[in-house]
Amino acid sequence: MGKCDLPPIDREMLDSAVLDHLRDRHMDVVDVRRTVERERDRLLALRDDEAGVVADELAQVEADLVRVRTLARKAQQEYEVGELSAKLYSRLDAEYEREQAGARPPRSV
Repeated sequence: MGKCDLPPIDREMLDSAVLDHLRDRHMDVVDVRRTVERERDRLLALRDDEAGVVADELAQVEADLVRVRTLARKAQQEYEVGELSAKLYSRLDAEYEREQAGARPPRSV
């Protein structure tokens, strides 16, 4: 095809330059990928931890609802058999209603 007029290039120098180029251009991609994977894993673990906290809080809310509903039924039964005055029953009923309203989980849960 013809003869090249350019001076010859040392093979070791060329190999070194190619390796440097590959390392500079492509090794960063590998490091970024690992960094993204580590960050993803960290965020997933954080999400799982938060989900556990929410589940614990929801269980507590449900337990509070059971407790307050039980107290409200007891107060009603005691009122019906004459063990509580209407005034006291009315006060307890209003208090238990407030507690139930405060203990209900939001509708979005």
